[in-house]
Amino acid sequence: MDLTAASNRGYLDEAILNLSKPAADMPENHSTRAMCLNNLGKAYEFRFQYSDSKSDDDFNNALTNFELALKLDSAAPMLRVTAGYRGMVLSWPKNPTKAIEFLELTTNLLPTISPRLLNRADQQDNIATFAGFASIGASILLETGRDTFDAIKIMEASRGVMSSLQLETRIDTSCLEDYDKDLAAEFIALRDLLDSPPTDLLATPKTSINLEKKMERRITASKRLNEILLEIHTVEQLNDLILGLSEQSLKSLAETGPIVTVNVSSIRSDALIVTKNRIWNCRLPELHHTTVLEQARTYLDTLREDSPIRRKKTNRFLHTMLKWLWDYAVGPILSELGIASKKEDWPRIWWVPVGLMSIFPLHAAGDHSGKTDENALDRVILSYSTTMKSLSHSRKLSQTSTNSGSQKAVFIAMSSTPNERDLVFAEPEVTQLLSLIPETTCQKTTFKSPAYKTDVLQALTDCNIAHFSCHGIIDNSNPSNTSLLLTDWESNPLTVADINVLKLSNAQLACLSACHASSNRTIDLLDEGIHLTGAFQMAGFPRSIGSLWQVDDERSGMVSKIVWENMLGVDGTIDYGKAAEGLHKAVRALREAARWVEGVEMRFDDQPVVWAPFIYMGV
Repeated sequence: MDLTAASNRGYLDEAILNLSKPAADMPENHSTRAMCLNNLGKAYEFRFQYSDSKSDDDFNNALTNFELALKLDSAAPMLRVTAGYRGMVLSWPKNPTKAIEFLELTTNLLPTISPRLLNRADQQDNIATFAGFASIGASILLETGRDTFDAIKIMEASRGVMSSLQLETRIDTSCLEDYDKDLAAEFIALRDLLDSPPTDLLATPKTSINLEKKMERRITASKRLNEILLEIHTVEQLNDLILGLSEQSLKSLAETGPIVTVNVSSIRSDALIVTKNRIWNCRLPELHHTTVLEQARTYLDTLREDSPIRRKKTNRFLHTMLKWLWDYAVGPILSELGIASKKEDWPRIWWVPVGLMSIFPLHAAGDHSGKTDENALDRVILSYSTTMKSLSHSRKLSQTSTNSGSQKAVFIAMSSTPNERDLVFAEPEVTQLLSLIPETTCQKTTFKSPAYKTDVLQALTDCNIAHFSCHGIIDNSNPSNTSLLLTDWESNPLTVADINVLKLSNAQLACLSACHASSNRTIDLLDEGIHLTGAFQMAGFPRSIGSLWQVDDERSGMVSKIVWENMLGVDGTIDYGKAAEGLHKAVRALREAARWVEGVEMRFDDQPVVWAPFIYMGV
C-alpha cells in the first residue's frame, strides 16, 4: 500500500484504533502484548512519517509503544529487540538521548535472540533480522560526542553474536579445574552437548516425544551453562578466562600494531583506532554510505560475472575501486597513523571492518601502477579479524599452543574432484611444500584424491598446520554451508559449520588454497564473519590464510611456496609469527609477476583479480 497517498492514510487511523484496544485491555505482563505494542508503534511511526502534519503526538506514541515492548520481560526476545531497534532508528536524530537508551537496552538483549539451544540456521535467521544495528548504534554514539571506546564496546557486543557465545565456552578449562574439578567437568559436558547440532528430524508420532525430551534437555543445559558462566565472571581468579573488554585490554591487544575498525552508516563514517597508547576515532567525511552501497553492488556483480572473456573489464573496475578505497578510507587512515610513505620494514595493522566494508579488499587499496607508492601493499602488512574479541581469542591461542618439537601438518591435495574441473596444480603445490619442510621438523600427513571428510576431520584433531589445495564453493543463501570440496562433497560436504565446532588445542596455521575461503556475501550476516577462514579460527587456528574470490590454482601454489619459505628458518624450524609477512611478500611478488607475459618484453598493467584476493586473518 502506498502510504504517501492521502487516500490511503485512513487505513492507518483504522489500524491504530483497532490495535489500541487489545494493547490496553491485555494484561501488562502478557507475552503476546509485545507483538501488539510493536504493531501499534509501527502504525504510529508510519502516520508520523507520511502525514503532512508530522504530529509530535504520533512520534511520542510510537516511541512509547516501542519502549513498552522492549521492556516487557515476559515477551519473546525477538519482539523486544525488534522494538528496541525500531525505537532507536525512529528517535534519532529528533531525540538523541532516547535513541541511546534504546541502543543500550537492545544491545544487552541481542545475545538472547541467538541462544545456544538453537541450531545454527535458526541463530542466523534471528541475527539477520537486525543487520546494521551495530553500525548505526556506533555512529549515534560518536555523533552525540560519546567516547570512542563506548562505540567500540557497542560494536563488539552487537557484532559476531554467534561467535561471542561460542568464545565464552572456548576457554582454557585447566584453570577452571584448579578452581573446582566438578564444576569444570559439568561445564565441559554442557558445552559439548550444546555444541552438537540439535536434531533436524521432522517430528512424527514415533519421534515427537523423543525430540521434545531432547529439546528440553538442551534448554536445561543452556540455562545451567549460563549460570556457570555468571559464576566465572564473579570469581576474581577466573576473570582472565572470559574475554573481557576494557580500555587497557584493547591497548594491550594493540601492542604489536594498531587495530582499526572501519564503520560506515547513513549517519557518518569513521575509523575507530586502537593503539598501545591511545583509543580514538578518525572521521572519514568523504566515505559516503550511498557510495559504499553502490560500490559494493557493482563489485559483487563484477566478481559474479567475471570470466576469461570479461577479465579485462574486471581488472579495470578493480583498479578504479581500489583507488576509491585508498582515497576515501585506507589512505586517510594510514595518514592518521603517521604512515605516509613507502616502507621496507613494514608495520602491521589489523582491520576490523564493519558491515559492507568487510567485503572489500582493504589490504589491496591504492594505485598499483608503479608510478606512486600510494597503496597499502607498499606501506603496511594488513591483517583482518572479524571482531576484536576474536583477535584476542586468537592471540591467546597462539600463546598457549605448542610450538616446540616436531610439528604435525596435514596436507590435502584435491587434483580431481567429482563433477568439478581438475586442479592440475593442486598436487604439485603440495609436493613442492613437502620437499621444503625437513622430516625432522614436521610429521606430514598427506591426502590426495580421493580424500573423504571423515578422514580429514580426524587428521585435523591434533595437527598444528592444515593446508588445503582444493575447490571451495560459497553458499550465498546460507554462509554456514560454504564448503571445501573433498571427494564426498556432494553427499557429505566439509562446511563452515563442520569446522566451526572443532575444538583444537595445538593448531597454529590454516592455509586454504581454495576459492572463496574468506568470502561471505550474505549481506544481512556480514557482521557474523561466517566463512571458512573464520571457522578455522573458531576451531582453534590463531592464523588463517584464504581468498575473497575465485583464485587460480597455479598462482595459489606460488603464494603458498613464498609463505612457507618465509616461515622456515635455516635450521628447518617453523616461525609461525612470519606467516603474515610471508603472505605480504607473496602477494607483492604475484602483483609483479602478473604484469609480465612469457616471451613478451613488455611490462603490462597489474591484474588485481589475480593477486588481490589473498588475505590473512588472525595474529
